Amino acid sequence: MPTHSHEPLQSPSATLAPSVVADLPPWAAKLIERMRMEGTPTAPAQPLALLHLGAHTAQVCLWSPAEARPAHLLVLPLGMEATAQRFFRAAIPSPLDLETAIAHVEDEVYLAHQQYQPWAEVAQAVGGPVAWWSADEALAELAGLAGVPAAADQVLALDAMERLFQRLTYVAQGRPAASEGLPERASFFAALLLLRELMHHMPFHTLHVAGHPTPSR
Repeated sequence: MPTHSHEPLQSPSATLAPSVVADLPPWAAKLIERMRMEGTPTAPAQPLALLHLGAHTAQVCLWSPAEARPAHLLVLPLGMEATAQRFFRAAIPSPLDLETAIAHVEDEVYLAHQQYQPWAEVAQAVGGPVAWWSADEALAELAGLAGVPAAADQVLALDAMERLFQRLTYVAQGRPAASEGLPERASFFAALLLLRELMHHMPFHTLHVAGHPTPSR
């Protein structure tokens, strides 16, 4: 696998041709532009997985600048609102709600992983590890609650996400949400559950959240 320790870092837009940007979903093009505006550095050939959690779907746009192939879009039927409405019987889910939701989400993520893995193997062979990015307000909120300082590039690691999810389980078991500093909002719990399953089963160990220099409220 090639290394990039001696290559200059540059923003993703420096390696994106206008035609490639035009082929991206609008949210992914906005994320690339936000990364460019913030001067977010990446290795020139580094493959990117751009993540968006919507109300009804989760989307992952896969793009490898070192290859000629176009960006590839994965669409999972795992939106924040849809997941909360289907599996959570109250604003704060019960342990059974969480268990049922996790079983369903794992199945959907496994199907996405089967599509992602062949792409990632080729992309990583020529460009190095895949970098996962998002500009979602919901994920910026998760990063902040996990203790990641507000910044143009918030870096949420798997272990920090797991500690946040453990706080969620305490609340599901009856601890007041306020005592854990968590909102009483079903979509928040759904977003954290979705991110956890994606990080574990795609898998990836770090998520960069771009363009949020102030805390999300």
